[in-house]
Amino acid sequence: MSVQQAIIAATAVYDPLYASVGYLLHGDGANNGTVFTNNGPTGVAPTRSGTGIVTSTAWFEFGTASIRSPAASGNKLQFPNSDVYRGTGSNWTFETTLYRDVAGTTQVLMDGNNNATNTNGPIIYINTANKLTLYAGAQGVDYGGGGTSIPINTLTKIAVTWDGTTLRFYVDGVLDQSATGFTNGWGSTSGPCLFGDKNASILQCYRGWADETRFTRAARYTGASYTVATAPFPNS
Repeated sequence: MSVQQAIIAATAVYDPLYASVGYLLHGDGANNGTVFTNNGPTGVAPTRSGTGIVTSTAWFEFGTASIRSPAASGNKLQFPNSDVYRGTGSNWTFETTLYRDVAGTTQVLMDGNNNATNTNGPIIYINTANKLTLYAGAQGVDYGGGGTSIPINTLTKIAVTWDGTTLRFYVDGVLDQSATGFTNGWGSTSGPCLFGDKNASILQCYRGWADETRFTRAARYTGASYTVATAPFPNS
């Protein structure tokens, strides 16, 4: 390898866990756009349900836009029914950057088994006390639900990781809560979804904008803190 090649390799932006990424949504697109590009290895875009979720230029952290999720029941972005997009049998990390505009309501960020009659999968959500929570449907148990309140009108980076033993909840790169006892049940009747109701008859959608949303079949963060991204997540 030449000196120039070595410099390029050392400074290249890449993700060593990219092969384990299930989905990566930068949220870029036109204002009020309905195209949601998955920059993960499969390139398979989620299916949009409802009419409310769009790409929006009103707020974004990086790029040109983010994903806007409004107050409307039944809205969601859903991936195919495949373990590629969920953490069945593996460690995992879900992360996104939020800019909420409504507080005090149950707001789903990720539903691992999106079926109105099946609650086997984990549901990562913000509870009515504005705390990051994971509901383990297979166990009927909530994990987390304490710690820092997720604010409104403020950029907030969140991550939830599972390393095979411990669930960890991070807010802005700092470990905020942890829990053991989770059995990592995901179900398999339908694909996971983002930002919308598990059950279209109730209003549990996320309320605000989301940027840089990524799911990885590996525990990216396990310590007391991690360095938050200062640029978009790599596409390779």
